[in-house]
Order: sequence, then C-alpha cells, then structure tokens
Amino acid sequence: MRTDGVTIRRLVGAVGEHEVLGGESALDRTAHLVTTGSSLPEIGRLPAGALAVFSRAQLAMEEPPADIAIRRAVTAGLAGLIAETPRSGVPVVTRRLTEKFAFPVILLPHVDPAALASTLDPLVRAPALAAANTLRTAVERMLRLPRDQRDLVQRLADLLRTPVALIDGSGRLLQTGGEAEPVTLIALTAGLEEVGTRSRVVDLDGGGVAVISPATLQPGAPSNLWLVALLSPVGAAMADTVRTVLSVAALAFSVYVADQGMRVEREERQRALLLAEILEHGDNARARSIERATALGWRLFGWHNAIQIGVHAGGQRLPGELNAFVEEELRRAGIDVGLVARPVGSAFWITRDRPASSADIAEIAAVTRRVLIAVGQAFPGIDVRAGVGGTHSGISGIGTSLHEAQQALMLARTRDVAAAVELTDSMSVNRLLLGWYQAGPMRDTALSLIEPVRKEDPSGVLLRTLRCFLDHESSTTTTAAVLGVHRNTVVHRMGRIRRLLPVDLDAADERLAVQLAVRVYEGVADVEDPPERLPQR
Repeated sequence: MRTDGVTIRRLVGAVGEHEVLGGESALDRTAHLVTTGSSLPEIGRLPAGALAVFSRAQLAMEEPPADIAIRRAVTAGLAGLIAETPRSGVPVVTRRLTEKFAFPVILLPHVDPAALASTLDPLVRAPALAAANTLRTAVERMLRLPRDQRDLVQRLADLLRTPVALIDGSGRLLQTGGEAEPVTLIALTAGLEEVGTRSRVVDLDGGGVAVISPATLQPGAPSNLWLVALLSPVGAAMADTVRTVLSVAALAFSVYVADQGMRVEREERQRALLLAEILEHGDNARARSIERATALGWRLFGWHNAIQIGVHAGGQRLPGELNAFVEEELRRAGIDVGLVARPVGSAFWITRDRPASSADIAEIAAVTRRVLIAVGQAFPGIDVRAGVGGTHSGISGIGTSLHEAQQALMLARTRDVAAAVELTDSMSVNRLLLGWYQAGPMRDTALSLIEPVRKEDPSGVLLRTLRCFLDHESSTTTTAAVLGVHRNTVVHRMGRIRRLLPVDLDAADERLAVQLAVRVYEGVADVEDPPERLPQR
C-alpha cells in the first residue's frame, strides 16, 4: 500500500528525545516506510524512500564507516537513517556530510530497531489503517458510558497516549489525564476562544497541536465543556483521527450528562411523590411505600429531626446542580441524605435511636448553617435559609417535624442575615419575647440599653452585626461568613459597639441582657416603625 508518505519533520515527534543531522531542509524529506537495517553492504539494497533503523552494534555514528553508510543511503534514495547518539559526539566531518546532501540522520539515546520500526511504520505506510484502528478502539470503549468526567478523560489519555483535558468555556481546567507538565496543561486551553462552536486543530508553540472538540449533543451548538488533546507533530492524519475520536468521546459524554440529568430529575420526582404518600398515611403507611422508602435508604422509625431549606434566586433561574451541591456538602459533614423537593424548597431529616438532645439539635443547626454559607459562596445571588423542626418519633413524626421546620423557615426568612437557620425552640423564645416587649418596663429598658448604638448608626448595620455576633457565640469568623464581610470589618464594628454600649459583652449575664434587648428592640421596631432592611450580602 503506497501513500504520499510522511515528512521527517512530522515523524520525529513520535520518537521522543532526539537530534536530527542534515540541516533544516532535511526535515522536508518524505519517508514511505520504516524498516530495520542489518549491515552497511545491505543499505544499497533497501527500497527507495525507506527510513532505516540501525542499532549501535550495526552503525556507530562516531566511526568512519558512518560516512560510508550515509553516502550509500543517499545513492539508494533512502529517506533517512535512525541511529544511537554516540557518547563522544558526532564528528564534524560526518555532520557536514549530512548537510551537504540534506540527508536526515535521526539520533536517539537508545534504539531498539524492531520495536521502533513496528511503531513508526504504520504511521508512515498505512496512516489510514492506523487511524481506523484507533477510531474502532475508541468506539468500542465509548459504548460503555463514562462514570464521570475523570473516567472519560483518563480513558482518552490511555487510548491516545497523550495528555487530554476537559475544560469549560473560559478555558478553566476541570479534569486532566495523561502525564503533562503544568506549562503543557496551560497550553491545552490555547485557542479555545477562537474555535467557535466546532472542533478544530490549533497550532501551538514548539510544533505541537491542540485538538479541541466541543462536548455537546448538537453539532454547531454552543458548548460549556470542551475536550482537548495535546499532540506532538506526528502528522496531519493523526490530528484528524484524534479530532474524530474526541467527537465520539464528546458524544458519549453528552449522552452520559443527559442520562444523569434525566436520572436525577426522575429520582427527585419519585422521592417527592413517595414522601407525600407517606405523610398522607402517616403511621398507617402502606407496605409498598415502606418498601420503596427502604430502597432509598430512608429511616421511617426512630426519632426524627426535619430540616427545611428555602431558596430564593432573586428572579434568576435556580442552578440545576444546586441540590447536588447541597447533598455533597452534607456528605462532607457526615450527613448522607438525599434532598426531597417540597412546595417551599427542599427537605431532609435525620433519624436517631433516641430523642435528640439540645446539643444534638444545636449541632444540626450549625452544620446546616455551614452548608448554607457554602451554597451562598458557590452560587452568588442565591439566598438560602433553613428551619429545623423538633424531635418526633414514628412515621407521623416525620410529618410533624417537617411542619415545624417549615414554620421555623418562615421565621428564618425574616432575619436580615444570609444563611439564617432557625430552630423550633427559638420560635418559642421569640413568642415569649413578644409577650415581654409588650410590657412597658421591659420595652423601655431594652430600648434604653440599645439606644446608643441605634443613634450612632440609624441604618441598622451595627445592630445587625451585634445580633449576628451574639447569636453565633461571639465568633467574629462565623459572623463575618454569615454577613458576607471580611473578619476585620466585624472586629472594627464590634469595637465601635463595645464603646457605645454601657455594658461589658465579656460578662455572661450582661451579654445575655444585651442579646435579649436586641431581640426585644427588633420586635418593637417591626411592630411600630420597621427600619429599612439592608441588602443581602
């Protein structure tokens, strides 16, 4: 099978570390086959256009017979020679001889003639066949959908034997496979902004090429994800083959993404319907419902605490991966649950073999708050709040705790802080405070205690900071995270507040009095003259 051959310039990219003698023009010679050499006399009988590979025992480039070999190879019309790099270097006479004839001699640190010829010859003599084999292998491997992004990229890297990456539309590396230096990984994203919506080959500095293909089901449609492979210059045929392989892989990945989306949506709908069915029947839930709940890993019997999460997107569309992100953050915190869609958001519950203690419920609230803070940081503009229900037993207890969690969420939504979490117990305290601040003496005392701070800052920023600081156990770090400001900002504000208040916040009794006074003041302000609320941070 005869082809137009492959230039030496393209071919040397497949041999690793090397040196080419013969000058720049020698790289433009074309090889039509790669074969092993045997002895100097045999060189003249090798076919024209052959690239002959010699071991050191057959051809020592630092010795005089090397010049004879070069002259015979030129006379026979060979494309070039491959030999080992001599330890003492190539004589000047030999170098000049290769330059005189513009004849390429490729020097490698180590040469195994048989192995090298079997690797290079298919690329030279039958690139179409080699491409077909690679494509066939790619299709076979991609018939089994990837498990995730990492699996896809690593499979491609193993198949193509080259670094592969998955990047987003901004060029950010999401996954990498294959061995590549950090500088090379950066080069993987080169030219992304220029490729439009179609796959293409982009030339890179140093002679390599980046093959870039969009991961989308619809050809020509804009893509959020791109597959990129970095190739050494082994020939245009190889680059075209890799582009086809990436297109096949992109199709497989798109099918995987679509399948995952449908599966998640289907599971979420089934979970919501099952929970509604269980709550409707309570302790008389049907055996089939209990069986399905067991398959989902739900605990129906024991002592339950439900958590209701409410999400406000400010008019924008909710991210599809939001629930998955929350579930992953909960898993990191040691809570392995699946969120269930509810009319006011999403919910889950935690079940124990005993009633939850006050410390247990406080820990649930703390973990939930940390998860909500992480959500706020990962999805700017999304406001998430949560309510924690009381402890109740049995299947009906799930519904009771969910109802209480929903009420607590309503209270959390009145809080002027991000990632607010309210407990059922705190609702009782708020109702108790409501009765207190309706009494004139308590109300007057609270207002007089808080008045210096209110007069100093009518906007309410300082009072909001004070309430958050006291509600989070005087932690400046947590307060900063909840308010969405720098820790130094909280330290500065608390310094002003301490100078204004006529009490010592480090004294437990006085700190409690201030905390109650702040809540009393907020209740009075909401009833009589609600202050202007601050924008969410």
